[in-house]
Amino acid sequence: MIQDDELVAGFERASLKQFHHADHVHLSIVYLMRHGRDEALRRLTNGIQHLAAADGHSEKFHVTLTRAWLELIDAARTVFPDAADAATLVRACPDLLDRMTLYRSYSRELLDSDRARTEWIPPDLRPIGDAITRGPDHKAGVWRHNEQMPSADPIAMFLESAARAQARQVDTAPVTLATADARGRPSARMVLLRGADARGFAFFTNYSSRKARDLTENPYAALCFHWPTLEEQIRIEGGVERLPGEESDEYFSGRPRGSQLGAWASDQSQVLPSRATLDQRYREAERRFDGTAVTRPPFWGGFRLVPARVEFWYGRADRLHERLVYVREHGGWRTEHLYP
Repeated sequence: MIQDDELVAGFERASLKQFHHADHVHLSIVYLMRHGRDEALRRLTNGIQHLAAADGHSEKFHVTLTRAWLELIDAARTVFPDAADAATLVRACPDLLDRMTLYRSYSRELLDSDRARTEWIPPDLRPIGDAITRGPDHKAGVWRHNEQMPSADPIAMFLESAARAQARQVDTAPVTLATADARGRPSARMVLLRGADARGFAFFTNYSSRKARDLTENPYAALCFHWPTLEEQIRIEGGVERLPGEESDEYFSGRPRGSQLGAWASDQSQVLPSRATLDQRYREAERRFDGTAVTRPPFWGGFRLVPARVEFWYGRADRLHERLVYVREHGGWRTEHLYP
């Protein structure tokens, strides 16, 4: 690592031949330690603008990125107050060297916007300080999101995780559903989770669809949730059962009318001769239920995956991810940690 004074002098003279992310982090730490946050931001802003101009790319200066990284580094100093210099802080918090860390607090759309480039915009996912995780001394069983031991019940833990994600504007309904037919040939697709409780995880479909046929032949499946902005993944495996008719009726009655009619019109996963055929079937459904409530088709309803194995995955720097697995046995759950 370049010496502090050498880095500062080259930066302020705009004479650095290269200014990588690691240099940005190093310089930010030095400025924060020497001058405090406001003066550090002023010096960084002026210096990066001069460097960009000297390189002939003034448009590369990004207001939000510059301030957000400084605030992130300042938050790391609060988490690791004993870090006396840049090298020590980076060892304690290697996430600082990962350019993707900031996307835990910002959506890519916001951070890549022209507005974020020209003016300061606060995070839209979660506070910047929440993106800081523990460093290399992080021990198994101490979890970064709440620093508490995980729940004894994986479904309760899933519901807590989903609530936390929703609070950060993450849509937690989309999930990959993997099935296999009677010959073991797999297929996967996105579905929408429409219920999660102690009984399992519910979704709905046409009972003539490929997924439903797979589940009828081979009633086992896997779900995979991936929330990239939070660096979280949840995998669920288990047997699958059809929901009782009254539960499917209740869900169907709350769907938009257009979706209800579409369920009658679609012979899901079957060959469609033409779009006009589908439009005609939809119009027939409209006439059939004109002036009345749309009832649930007998060929449409829900499934519930009853979990036998649940894995919670949390992204970490250097691919040293956290993996916590729950396995159902003897009427309860056994937990174990896996290598990343």
